This record gives sequence, structure tokens and C-alpha cells, in this order.
Amino acid sequence: MYDIVDTLVNNATVIESDVKADNGVIHIIDTVLIPQSVNEVSVANRGNF
Repeated sequence: MYDIVDTLVNNATVIESDVKADNGVIHIIDTVLIPQSVNEVSVANRGNF
């Protein structure tokens, strides 16, 4: 497989690549990726709990 460590994806850096899992392979990154639409809903609903 390719070595993608230190590659940026949406401002997240790949820390470790090609980690074997039960259902395939994962890549470990240094941040949580949140889709833009989820983030907008969270900001819109802030304070309405």
C-alpha cells in the first residue's frame, strides 16, 4: 500500500496509515472530521436545548 503519513485531508494530518481492522483498513488522523452541514445545524441550534 501507499505511505500517506503526514498527508493533509481537510486540515487533518494522517498520523498512521493502513491499520488493519476486522472490516478493512483504516487511517488514523489527528482531528475529527465533521461534515459542513452537521456543523451548520449545530450552530443554528445552539442555545435551544
